[in-house]
Amino acid sequence: MDEMLKKLQISSLLYGLYAIVSAAEYYSDTSRNLAWEYLKEHAPSLLAYRLVEASSVDAGTSNPFQTLQQMMHAAHCIASGDASFQISDGSNTYAPLASIFNRVNTHKNADKKVLYPGDTVSDMPTVENKPLHKEHFRQALSVLEQAAQIGDAPELICVALEKAFAKLPQSGYGSDSAISYYDHHRISTAIATCLYLYDKETGIEDFESEYRGDFRTKDKFLIASGEFSGIQNFIYTISSKMAMKSLRGRSFYLELFIEHIIDELLEQLGLSRINLMYSGGSHFYLLLPNIPAVRSALQKCKDVVNNYLLQEMGASVYFELVSTSSTPEELGNGLSLKEKNENLIGDIFRRISRASSQGKTKRYGKEQLMQLFDENSSVNKVLNHSKECVICRKSETENILLSNAKETAFGELALCDSCKHFIALGAEIAKLYHNDTDFIAVTADDTESGLCLPSFAGTKLHVCGMDESALARAQKSGKLRRYYAINQLALRDVLCRNIFIGNYNIKGENQQLIEFSKLVKRAKGISRLAVLRADVDNLGTLFQQGFADNSSKNPYQHLNISTSAVLSRYLSDFFKNKINNLLEKPSTATLIGSSDGMEQRPRDIIIVYSGGDDLFAIGTWNDMIAFAMDLSRTFQAITSGKITLSAGIGFFSEGYPIHQMAEQTGGLEKLAKGYTAPGENTPTKNALALFGEMPQRELNHVYPWEEFISGVVGEKYQYLKSVSSIDETPETEKLVIGKSQWYRMMDLIESVLTGQDKRLDLARFAYVLARIKHTKQSDDNYRNLKTQLLGWLKNKKDAKQLYTAINILIYEKRGE
Repeated sequence: MDEMLKKLQISSLLYGLYAIVSAAEYYSDTSRNLAWEYLKEHAPSLLAYRLVEASSVDAGTSNPFQTLQQMMHAAHCIASGDASFQISDGSNTYAPLASIFNRVNTHKNADKKVLYPGDTVSDMPTVENKPLHKEHFRQALSVLEQAAQIGDAPELICVALEKAFAKLPQSGYGSDSAISYYDHHRISTAIATCLYLYDKETGIEDFESEYRGDFRTKDKFLIASGEFSGIQNFIYTISSKMAMKSLRGRSFYLELFIEHIIDELLEQLGLSRINLMYSGGSHFYLLLPNIPAVRSALQKCKDVVNNYLLQEMGASVYFELVSTSSTPEELGNGLSLKEKNENLIGDIFRRISRASSQGKTKRYGKEQLMQLFDENSSVNKVLNHSKECVICRKSETENILLSNAKETAFGELALCDSCKHFIALGAEIAKLYHNDTDFIAVTADDTESGLCLPSFAGTKLHVCGMDESALARAQKSGKLRRYYAINQLALRDVLCRNIFIGNYNIKGENQQLIEFSKLVKRAKGISRLAVLRADVDNLGTLFQQGFADNSSKNPYQHLNISTSAVLSRYLSDFFKNKINNLLEKPSTATLIGSSDGMEQRPRDIIIVYSGGDDLFAIGTWNDMIAFAMDLSRTFQAITSGKITLSAGIGFFSEGYPIHQMAEQTGGLEKLAKGYTAPGENTPTKNALALFGEMPQRELNHVYPWEEFISGVVGEKYQYLKSVSSIDETPETEKLVIGKSQWYRMMDLIESVLTGQDKRLDLARFAYVLARIKHTKQSDDNYRNLKTQLLGWLKNKKDAKQLYTAINILIYEKRGE
């Protein structure tokens, strides 16, 4: 890396550090000299290369980086969307960090929530606003010093900022700042990097004149968007044999594939993850300089990746990579304007979206198309006319199928090499959830076998799990390309990348990832697996209009590139980080099928995929319903109800085809997203759909979340469970109501819901109730049950909730 660029990046990351030091020591006069003295004593490594002095606006003329001061300051102004941005002297740094959701959809909820540095991943934002303690700042500074001792690489300083400063406010934004020190300085540094490289390419040397002049209208930036399509077909089109390990391995491979492409591209450009704006949900955004080398690298990346995908996966998965140029004025959302009346950030992402959509209509270049249309090409070659892989149904040479079938670990299954390695990777990533001392490594070694990844250099790269000792050996041999620490912010070296994934799972026999046949036996009552698919509602609109305050004369005052990046990070953190904790340590939501209704234990669920805004999980039917309720309420608490999600839950036998599980549950998710609240003209979403799509719309089990949680489960299901039992029970006060009687009542409820003769149905319902056997001990419950059920039946909303509650009750006791 260019030495001057490296020092510019570290200076930008540490810009205004004196404000943090002032907060840490509560200097009343906020003297910068005192701050430097503190750093010399407690964090001397941060003073290397005079970096801290370089970040001071009043640095002496002896400073070799004085010429970069205007550029660096301009970058921080662009990131804040404020041309007059200044770092505060610490007077506002005592307040906690405001939640980014305070700024989103302000018309929905007026609560102002904050975050504290000591919060755990399961903590909700609080409305309390206690001052931060100086120890928070001291601890944060010690983490920065630790990173500086490892090395002076900007990416290490950036990891330290995320580790220690992601919940400390950026002082320049005021006491209600929703932008952390980490987020502001990372984005500012990415911007400064682009400015430097653009100016260097275009021959600009007088930075002071450039950034005091009219630099704001020059197209200095490229925003690049990478997106994979066809992922669901790749993940779910497999048989049910070894399904869980195969699903998990395929899903993680694609997650790793995306992260690998990001790193390959950035390394090709001499950049780091500082310039990564967002990664999640098979999509990423990069902030890059608008220079020929970058545009050329983007095209090369697209070609390299799609050539690899065609060879390994055919045309089922496609990678689109597009970019759009932008000016400092636009990236700063009207940098020179005092009143923000336009959504220029939204315009950037709309251009990117249009370019991506157009690119997908003409996927491949001439040479790639020739391969696709040539039946004898390596893309179309049939390796075996008589046998295929039992999991993915891909043609494979007979000797490979036979060799893999002999390996007892795969149960005598004839597997292609890819599926064999996906299963091994699925087991590895499951193990990582329970053991965070291992890593996923990418190595350049022609002697290895296993899953491969594409490389710009044309070398053969492999993916494998490694412990500390194996990692050290690979690093010593020079074969280690990079390695990924999963679900931890590890401060190690420049080859380490930190990525978060939703990888919660439960172990079966021999500490292996549990398979469908074993998992289904953990269900209460009926032996059914549940598939959940959930997705954030109106995400595109959220990023385009979510920060607008239409009641203000300055509607986009809080919209800038940093706020968009922070919102993306929060959503990604929920689906890739908090989701694991939510399954490991459930909230107090009712667990269907438990004896007391409030059992709490780790869920019998496995995350197949959890990305930037969506989730796919498989588990026992009863745990999945409980988890869905936890999911909704936790998401609502974190986002203050400003953002919603919708979900579908399908129930299946263990041998049901995976792709049909995914497809049918996807249909339920769409049903939930189509929910329209009474009195509304457009779908309000924010709903759950479960069981299955019915021919008659009135019988679909679709509810807004709170109605399902409170009405169906909290009221109807809990009541039925408290007064009745399907089987004989020692609780003599309970009514014994057999499944046939419940089924008869459900038939009559269906008639009521579909609009047939309501009076006749009520009479028939009363007759069914009259045939329920009761004793002297259960007489009170019997009379109460008749009154309650007949009352609910008279109201269609209550009748439908009762219909779903009975379904759940029967599932709890039903055998095969």
